[in-house]
Amino acid sequence: MDKLNTITSNKFLKLKTNSTENIDYLGLYSNTIENIRRFAISPFFWIIISNREQKTQLVSDNIGDFTPFPKSDWISSEFDFFINLFHPEDRSFLLAAFEFAVDKYFGIDEDTRNATTVNIYGRMLNKDNDYRWILLQSPQLCINQYDQIDSTLNVIFDLQNFKFEQLPLISIITPDIKETQYYKGKNNSIEKNEMELEVPYITKREKEILRLISQGFTTPEIAKKLFISYSTVENHKSNLRKKTGTKTSSALIAFVIRYNLLLI
Repeated sequence: MDKLNTITSNKFLKLKTNSTENIDYLGLYSNTIENIRRFAISPFFWIIISNREQKTQLVSDNIGDFTPFPKSDWISSEFDFFINLFHPEDRSFLLAAFEFAVDKYFGIDEDTRNATTVNIYGRMLNKDNDYRWILLQSPQLCINQYDQIDSTLNVIFDLQNFKFEQLPLISIITPDIKETQYYKGKNNSIEKNEMELEVPYITKREKEILRLISQGFTTPEIAKKLFISYSTVENHKSNLRKKTGTKTSSALIAFVIRYNLLLI
């Protein structure tokens, strides 16, 4: 079984870039942020981090609703400010996952990069200073003139309302519908596990229903909003559970989040 070794914050800082380009970060990432808003199925916030300065450049207005600090404390904060919000037991593993994701990015061709999803999981402090599980994705990166990652848009999804049987540290889903998962192992190592995926096709109507379920709407309310019958909504929900092999609405939404089914 392949393994990754954990790293320290000082070693991770070697990823710092030296570009001198002036970049309009909000303009660069605005379309991706808007798409996240359209398709998100759980509460989220976003952070744009500059690898050039190893500092946070921009954050979403709602970041104070999900972390112990207001927006003003985030701007120009050092990278350690972000990583120290994670559980102490997770930090060195997360740093290794970030570095591995960067190496993976540069190790594949551009078409494969665009069709590959990297999910990173960890326990992060909420606004009440309690740890809860989050999913971190970086849906867009800015590559500078030296072929380095100048900055990243990091989207953090709040998973505290969902129950997972087991979460990896990092999972990578490739275009050939395979998933490679890395779990925390013994002796500060990260163990690898590969599997074939059977990702179901979700129709447009099913996606509409999934989004409404995630927002807390009941079957009668969904039926009214979509101008369809109660039984039609229940049939769609039953079909979705069969497709995903889940038994409850919470497990169904957790499955959809994990495999990005709303974006397929």
